[in-house]
Amino acid sequence: MPPTNPIIQLLRGVELFQGLPPIVITEIARRAMPVAYRPGERLVHTGDRVDGSVLIRSGQAVCSRGDGAVSGEVLAPGSLIHEMGMFVEMESGATIIARTKVTALALSRQMMLSFLEEEPRCCDHFNMKISARVASIAAELRKIDQSLALHSSDPLALRIR
Repeated sequence: MPPTNPIIQLLRGVELFQGLPPIVITEIARRAMPVAYRPGERLVHTGDRVDGSVLIRSGQAVCSRGDGAVSGEVLAPGSLIHEMGMFVEMESGATIIARTKVTALALSRQMMLSFLEEEPRCCDHFNMKISARVASIAAELRKIDQSLALHSSDPLALRIR
C-alpha cells in the first residue's frame, strides 16, 4: 500500500469533506495552494473580503479582537478558517494571527466553484453538510433565545414563555 498523502489525510479530517469519494479528495488536494505565515503575521483581518478558506496544516493561530487582544481561541492543525468563503462572497468576522509559524492550504472560491462545475455531483454533498451546519446553528440560537427569555423582564419575552 503506497504511503498516504498528508494533505489528503488533512482534508479527510475536516467535517466538510468527510464522506467525499477518495478521488474527489485527491483532486481538491491537488488544486489547493500551499501558503505559509510567520509568527505574528495575519492570516485574515476583520472586515477583509474573503476569497476562500485556509486550512491549517501545521502551527497554531489565534483569534484576535478588533483591539488586538487575543480571545484565547487557538486554531490548531486541521482548523478550516472561513469555510463558507469557498462558496460565497463574505467578509471576515475575525482577525486570525499566526501564533507560531503556520503552514496552510488555501482553498480558493474560484478553485472550488470551478471544481464543482466539473463535478456537479459533489454539490449535493456540500449542500447537505452546509444545511446541517445551518440547522445546528439555528437550534443553538433557539436555545439561547429561550434561555434569555427565561431571564428577561421584557413583557414581550415574558409572554413568549
